[in-house]
Amino acid sequence: DSACVLPAPSLTLAAALGVGITVIVGDALHAALPFPPYTLPFVLAITRLAAFSLVSLEALMALKAYGFGENNWVKSQKTAAYQLMRYAQTGRRESLEQHDAAMARLAHFRNGRLHMLERPPDDEAATRELEAAGSPRTDITHGLWANRWFGWSWRFQEILELWAKADAIILELHPLRDT
Repeated sequence: DSACVLPAPSLTLAAALGVGITVIVGDALHAALPFPPYTLPFVLAITRLAAFSLVSLEALMALKAYGFGENNWVKSQKTAAYQLMRYAQTGRRESLEQHDAAMARLAHFRNGRLHMLERPPDDEAATRELEAAGSPRTDITHGLWANRWFGWSWRFQEILELWAKADAIILELHPLRDT
């Protein structure tokens, strides 16, 4: 074994591959790597593509989760307004109870959003609130991932600002309940 000095990238690559390379002279390179050296660029490219695919899938799942949560939020908003209107027209206690249940779901959504916006985000509290609002845990996990990685982007901030403005409007329904 005659030792030779490898350039830093080769040492890093050897360490990343878990290959104990101390001597690489001529054909010893072929013996040290678990695959032919000319395939290394392809192995690295495929590894990068696999990592990119995983991140892309996670981003798609996060978008689906946000879509599902937004759908539940809108349904709760419409139910709250509609049932309050029905209560005003009919005086039926059942309509008022449905309004109150919808407003409670909206409060859980609002509290979940506020916990997500804390720095650092309180993922446990946000998860509790969003589960109480009716969101599945898997969707919450994906949504929190998106918030952690993309919460800084102006598009994401715009969505959260619109949500906050809508929450303020929804809160205006509460005084109408008691009139």
